[in-house]
Amino acid sequence: MKRIVTIVIFLVLNNIAFSQESAECEKIVFQTYEAINRKSAEPLMNHLSPDFTIAGYTGEVALLILPQLFDQLNMKVTNIKKVSEVKTDVLTLVYEAEFGEMGVKQSTFIFNEKNQLKELGLLPMEVMATKADAQVTQSEKAFFSIPFKRIGNLISVQTKLNGVSRTFLIDNGAPVFVLNSAHLGKDSTDNKLTLSNTKGAGGTISNVGVAKIESFDFGGISMDTQNVISMDLSHLEKATKTTFYGLLGYDVYKEYDLFFDYKKNTITFIKPEATKDFLESNFKSKRQVEVPIEMEGHIAVVKGVINGKEYMFGIDCGAESSLFDIKLKDELKPNFRKLKKDKMGGADLNVVDIYTGKLDSMVIGGVEFKKTQTAFSDISHLNEGYNLKLDGLIGYDILSEQPTLISYVNKKIVFLK
Repeated sequence: MKRIVTIVIFLVLNNIAFSQESAECEKIVFQTYEAINRKSAEPLMNHLSPDFTIAGYTGEVALLILPQLFDQLNMKVTNIKKVSEVKTDVLTLVYEAEFGEMGVKQSTFIFNEKNQLKELGLLPMEVMATKADAQVTQSEKAFFSIPFKRIGNLISVQTKLNGVSRTFLIDNGAPVFVLNSAHLGKDSTDNKLTLSNTKGAGGTISNVGVAKIESFDFGGISMDTQNVISMDLSHLEKATKTTFYGLLGYDVYKEYDLFFDYKKNTITFIKPEATKDFLESNFKSKRQVEVPIEMEGHIAVVKGVINGKEYMFGIDCGAESSLFDIKLKDELKPNFRKLKKDKMGGADLNVVDIYTGKLDSMVIGGVEFKKTQTAFSDISHLNEGYNLKLDGLIGYDILSEQPTLISYVNKKIVFLK
């Protein structure tokens, strides 16, 4: 009898736990639909599993696609109803809802044991038959230099796309090469570009997809007849008032050391085995200060010290000024001069409140940086989206103080003083 009672108690407790788990996951389902209505994936980012999958893409690429998808789903979701629930080693919830003119569509939400969204099958969305499989070929040169232009807080360079000179942005916040689908089919010189959009049951739901390129060349770094991620980046063009054909993400240059010279407006891409000779030949008189970095996904992270306390900062080569988490404002306020409230327009065209000022002093690897322009803002979307624990980002104000080398392979940053 005691054994039967024990089994019954176990089943009851297990059922209660399962109900609690389902309730938590159902909240995330409704947050997803609300995020679609708001055209922003940000509220959902801290509920995603590290291996989150959408449209057949997993991890960092999925995290790149999701915000674009939600931003461009131009429809209102109403009349949300639960269809089914299945519990195995994962929890699968199926819901239906009205997606504007597309009508009633079902979506599938799969959660892991931590109540994190593991996979999202929206509408449902087709897993693209053509997948992005870009393979980058390294240059035969030991190193090559590329001139760049600064556009606000971004860096633009010239590349060859299908034999035609095109502007791209270097974005070390992007994990992969991304083609701007806003220009596909608009120019006769781009007739070799073909696009396979992500589709739903009622047709195309977003300019997120896969494009085929015949050739790409960037200082000898090349791709031939490749399928690449494409998405509509026209909103970023409007924000920067610049026409560009895509983003050069981490996968393009991850095998190189990047040498930034902001005074000459050049970036030199160096094969790691040639870096020592390059520095000795060109900067023998300079003192080299090596500082270790950690790689968190595609983000290089370095330790900085402010008033004796250590903080972790991601390195953003395009950032116009350093950016600290808003949570640190009160703690670091005594270290700032003329801290004032301001507004900043983001790439998504949303205007957010920030606080700006000049930081008295920050030390990185024994090198002191004084009176650097810094802003405080909410960076939770970056930390939650990529599962990071950053206190902020450092950019132009730090990297431009001296020639600076970033080695992803050897996990170090080098200041030439």
